[in-house]
Amino acid sequence: MALKDNLKSTGRKGVFYQEHETRRNGARKDRLWVLRYTIKCKTKTEVFGWSTEGLTELDAEKKIAEFRANAKKGSGVTSLAEERDAQQQVRELEECQRQQEKLQNSTFSQFFETVYFPQAKQDKTEGSWGAEDRLYRLWIKPVIGELTFAEISIAHLNKLKENMATGKRSKTKKHPRDKNKEAKNAQERRTPARPMSPRSINYAMAVIRQTWGLACAVKPPLAFGAWPGAVKAFKKPKVDNQRKRFLTKNEAAILLSALKKKSVDLHDMAILSLHCGMRAGEIFSLTWDKVSLAKGELLLVDTKNGESRTTYLTDQTKGMLQQRSIDCAHPRFVFVSGAIKGDPLKQKEPVEGKKYTAVPVTFSRTVKELKLNDGITDSRDKIVFHTLRHTYASWLVENGASLPIVRDLMGHKNLIMTSRYSHVSAEAQKSAVEALNQSMRAAGGNVIFIDKAKNE
Repeated sequence: MALKDNLKSTGRKGVFYQEHETRRNGARKDRLWVLRYTIKCKTKTEVFGWSTEGLTELDAEKKIAEFRANAKKGSGVTSLAEERDAQQQVRELEECQRQQEKLQNSTFSQFFETVYFPQAKQDKTEGSWGAEDRLYRLWIKPVIGELTFAEISIAHLNKLKENMATGKRSKTKKHPRDKNKEAKNAQERRTPARPMSPRSINYAMAVIRQTWGLACAVKPPLAFGAWPGAVKAFKKPKVDNQRKRFLTKNEAAILLSALKKKSVDLHDMAILSLHCGMRAGEIFSLTWDKVSLAKGELLLVDTKNGESRTTYLTDQTKGMLQQRSIDCAHPRFVFVSGAIKGDPLKQKEPVEGKKYTAVPVTFSRTVKELKLNDGITDSRDKIVFHTLRHTYASWLVENGASLPIVRDLMGHKNLIMTSRYSHVSAEAQKSAVEALNQSMRAAGGNVIFIDKAKNE
């Protein structure tokens, strides 16, 4: 109401003004141009702008004429409010287009680091996203990191595959702590360049495929169609990493004895894997609320195949867990790196230590000291921590357990994975055939050979 009351006419139809009390535009006070007009039986009073902004009363008159012309032809804006809304929509559309263009020019690295990897850290276990991060930094990024999704082709995938198969890796950046410029940096010392296994190569390809899939799903999409590796022309390395070697009872006893002298935690982890078939990740994640010493059971949740399963304790594992329930200071996790000893219920201060995320290097050092891998060149026959789980399944089959039972105890999704242990019963099969042979020999007098019968 105050705006209408203080208006002064310019002499032009529909154009009015107010003068600023102090601000000037040249010789006279700054003027605020105000429009008052009627369109479609509706009278509107709107602020047009200041003369110091370069606007004149003629501009204001032309604007009213423009609105009336738009109303007459039935298209275009008919008020300053509509004009501002239209301009805002145009600005938003232009901004959206700029963002789309910017996204379309985003590189694989930019998308992986800002979108894919943060999501992977939420959805996957630390072991999984950690492995993906290493594959990305050491192998994937040097080949396709600076390319857009549209630029990535099967040739780049073949290059990556070749690099990993031959161990050809770009040099990693030196860490600030690496003062000696001539020496290898910390990253190269931790993970030296070496040929990668077919399984690792396929894992890297899976990371690219999953990143591509997410890039197709975001709005606006950054990738379109199937990833370059989906075509038949791209050949993935054949994977045959099935471990055939397992420990004998004597080897297992020697290994456990040596581990116990070096690390009680590692010794106890080894027992769980050897006697319960648990994966390393399942051991690291084991919590006391999933341990039932009364029933002699462990409930394993969120396992590798996405399902829960129950595993059963031997006398040795039950005794070990009973002792740990007394000695372990952590109220939740059974195994904690660096935890102080003592009854967790009597701890007044927060328990030190943290959850294990990898098998301590002490295991491989102990195996090396015992020379259990001496003379073995095939990596599938070398003893690693996972060999203990493999040994568990092999011992079960040796003692007459059926493959379906072994499958359930191991947490395999199908019998195909469990069938690898059928070789363990070869001696039993051989003995069965030999028994059949002996029975046939006993009845040999009643056997008539066809060729001989014809001659007679």
